[in-house]
Amino acid sequence: MIHHKNSRKMSSAQCTEHNKALDMFCDPCDLMICSKCFLSSHSNHRILETEEVFRKRKGRIQDLIESTKPWQAAIKENTDGVRSSRQSMKETAEAIKAKIAETFKEWSDDLETMKQMFQRRVDEEIGQLMKVFDDHLAILNSAMKAINDLKTEMNITLSKDTMTIVQLCGSMEKSYEKVGKKANETMAISFVAPKALRMNISAPWMEEAIQNIKLVEHGKETKSSCARGVSMIVEENESLQRAIDDLQQKAMEYQSIIEDIERRKEEISYQLEDERKTNEELSHEMERIKEQVKVEWKTHLDDLKAKIVQTSVDQMESVVRHFENKRKSLSRLLDIHEEPSKLCPICNKSFPIDVADEVFENHVMDHVEGICPICRMTKGENMSDDDFMRHVNKHYEADE
Repeated sequence: MIHHKNSRKMSSAQCTEHNKALDMFCDPCDLMICSKCFLSSHSNHRILETEEVFRKRKGRIQDLIESTKPWQAAIKENTDGVRSSRQSMKETAEAIKAKIAETFKEWSDDLETMKQMFQRRVDEEIGQLMKVFDDHLAILNSAMKAINDLKTEMNITLSKDTMTIVQLCGSMEKSYEKVGKKANETMAISFVAPKALRMNISAPWMEEAIQNIKLVEHGKETKSSCARGVSMIVEENESLQRAIDDLQQKAMEYQSIIEDIERRKEEISYQLEDERKTNEELSHEMERIKEQVKVEWKTHLDDLKAKIVQTSVDQMESVVRHFENKRKSLSRLLDIHEEPSKLCPICNKSFPIDVADEVFENHVMDHVEGICPICRMTKGENMSDDDFMRHVNKHYEADE
């Protein structure tokens, strides 16, 4: 029997079928139900305390919120790296353009066309890289916004009543998985484009231009000046390549962190699935045991009574004597002529001789299953048989 005297204040939602308050939770159906639903279509289902379900699902949503923090940290660090690389690339490009301008300033007017070609090619390459970085920043900002929106939605959900949290927990988990997938894809894609769009200063067009410079007959000084300019460009190209390699190494480290997070997420998912299966198996086993006990009770009632008497002879004799003495005393005082009756072999409670067999058997069955026939309290593991019988006797003494 489910009690809600100390439970959290529940929502005022009503059952659409019975127009009763939804104050119970059916575990197999994952559904809030009313008391009439429990007695009808959910009578053989496992019913949980709504407060317990509320605590577990609230904790699950809070865990989901906490687990987004590594994503935010990784994306923020990733964003900072992209911005830093973008700025470094921009500064490097400006330095290259400045050095190209300085080199070509020393050359004759015959090399002006080649100067413009160099600058145009650098602008084209840098333009492509800038576009890639801007696209990546937009994707990262979108992922960060999705995570913040999810956290806001989860926090709003936690401020609502218990039933709303229970009902929305599933949709929160789906939103969480969708945002997590987007965050992981964003972090994995962030460094793909820069790998394919390296600014290769040693491209064929550069080599061809250098050859053309060497063919210009402006004397040894002009050739020496061109050689210095080309050497500076090559050095800048090598420095830029090293920066790109460092960026790729950092991307690999981020990818490794993301894979670790994914593995941990899968492990937790497997653990939750195992726990769910274990709970289902235990629930099915309990139902099977209950059915088996009922069948055995109906088919072997006499044997069961004998076993019950044998396992607690001393205790039952004491209880029988106690109630027999009280009954005799009351009979003498009130001068009551007792009619024939049936006595419970456990608690010695008297039933009318014409009581239905099912009522009498259910009463005895409650003793067997450790349930108080008066208040329906279940005997705990730490409660001894003597303590349990004393609890039952208090009810009878109060009635007398």
